[in-house]
Amino acid sequence: MLKPYKNAKLTDITSPFSANETWRDWVHTGVDFSFPNCYGTPLVAPENCVVENIITPNNFIESSLDEAYRSKLKNGYGIVLKGQRYRHLFWHCQGIFPVSVGDKVKAGKIVAYIGNSGLVFRGGAFIPLEIRNEKPYLGAHLHQEIYEWLPNGTIKRYNPVDFIEWNLPIKNDMMDILLSAKVA
Repeated sequence: MLKPYKNAKLTDITSPFSANETWRDWVHTGVDFSFPNCYGTPLVAPENCVVENIITPNNFIESSLDEAYRSKLKNGYGIVLKGQRYRHLFWHCQGIFPVSVGDKVKAGKIVAYIGNSGLVFRGGAFIPLEIRNEKPYLGAHLHQEIYEWLPNGTIKRYNPVDFIEWNLPIKNDMMDILLSAKVA
């Protein structure tokens, strides 16, 4: 699978899978990526997928996530992509999605942008919404998950790092970025 954005690297990980940080009241179910000035970085489909859901504060009925988890994703933007076996969640996105629910997207297509929406912490401290929306866009990062629904109706989550082929190039160029923004 592709990395979530063009120049992603392991050193961009700020919170690993299954982290049990003392400030969080749950075990981390994904991997957080952040780097200086990451706000607005295009995110790409990790494999050939279908856009299963675009989560917004007004569209939070999310059938692809379990009930207990939904309450932790308040007032944010995210996208759920369904691959051949796995689902991929990108969370804390900007409210700009150059794709629509039901679209078939090829690996490497821009599907969202890194933002700082939803429940955002930095160094264990909550970042209030009123100070996030101006440069330097405090709390900007990507929360990425890979999971699958099991036959018994439960979700099994996986460490995205174990699936990413770090050396596979992402080929989007300035024209791809400009074309993805036209839908905004």
